[in-house]
Amino acid sequence: MNVAFNPGINYGTMYRPNINKPIRKMEAPTSLPQTSYYKDPIPSVFHSKEDCGVGETYLNCALSGSEGDPNNLPCNFYKPVDYNEEDPVYIARLYPWDGSESIVKEIHLKDVDLTHANEIETFAYGIYLKDKGEIANLNDILTAYDHAHDNASDGAKSNLDKVDVISAIRDFMEAGLNQGYYNQYVDFLALLNAIERNNH
Repeated sequence: MNVAFNPGINYGTMYRPNINKPIRKMEAPTSLPQTSYYKDPIPSVFHSKEDCGVGETYLNCALSGSEGDPNNLPCNFYKPVDYNEEDPVYIARLYPWDGSESIVKEIHLKDVDLTHANEIETFAYGIYLKDKGEIANLNDILTAYDHAHDNASDGAKSNLDKVDVISAIRDFMEAGLNQGYYNQYVDFLALLNAIERNNH
């Protein structure tokens, strides 16, 4: 398994999935994907933080989607006005490329199972961990999702596909140890520990 830590990743809040050469099924990447985040959402008619519901708080995090692909829509994340740490819920708004009405999903964070989670649930859970100060950035959890998603069954893929993010995290840890990328091992171990501490 060839997985390497890439320290040159730019951290921020907008996530664009890696669209480079696809990784063959069951093949680990030779380096962590060059994922890109941006502190401010890309201006778009499809998603804007002004569309939040009354009293909702924009979490300054968004998925950019894959333009024109109905299986990968742009998505913004919000905290509802009645947010309660006892039952934390984030709001995900997905924006169809044709400009039609947004699709609203409630993500009950205590119910997210990262052994069987889609990209929206994974990102929401990462935002939750970051908001609590459990992790420093969102890159590692999304890289793990992308790795698991790339190794999932062939065919049309959607950001709503459920994959095993925990196994992907363990893959990166194992590769880090086996190949001497100790920063990679430590980063993914810290992520796994944060997930386990918050496993409700």
